Amino acid sequence: MGYLWPMIREMIAMLPNSYPMFYDMTYRETGNVNTADQKIVFEVNDLLLCFAIFLRIYLFARTLLSASAYTDPRAQRVCTIYGSDADYGFALKSLMQGSSWKVLSISMGFSLFILAYTLKLFEQVIDPDFDLFVGMWNVLITMTTVGYGDFFPKTHCGRVIGIITAFWGTLYVSLFVVSTTNILTFDPSENKAFLLL
Repeated sequence: MGYLWPMIREMIAMLPNSYPMFYDMTYRETGNVNTADQKIVFEVNDLLLCFAIFLRIYLFARTLLSASAYTDPRAQRVCTIYGSDADYGFALKSLMQGSSWKVLSISMGFSLFILAYTLKLFEQVIDPDFDLFVGMWNVLITMTTVGYGDFFPKTHCGRVIGIITAFWGTLYVSLFVVSTTNILTFDPSENKAFLLL
């Protein structure tokens, strides 16, 4: 029973793939470009592979967390002594406590590139000026909840990526606030010196 949920997560992460039964299937929508309707056609397998990028991030993050010192045999022994598990959640929490700015910087870089790349894949069909840098601009503005509106997704698939970006941005900004709070919190010796001063 202990391996059931990790195996189910693995199967879900591997589910979106290019399948032979979808080779001739397409997804069509109408996009509005300069007040003229334009027909957009996406291959269903291309859509599946694009959304597979997001689920494969789980595998990449799991691999990085497995290589940390918080999931090795020593960490498992120490966690067992204190009644906890040295799993990926513990490793992520430990990394956020120890080097939160490094984790936030790396996750921001990956998020910016992956979300902008997938957004570019969908939006460049309807707007050739929507390149990777415009996608990065759009993702950064959406994640920080600024929302200038100078560039925005016009396809339905691009809007789904925009929704994912908005929710991920909300989580990311909250992690940024927590990390800043942890940095500005006094440790006990600093607190005693501050109170004495």
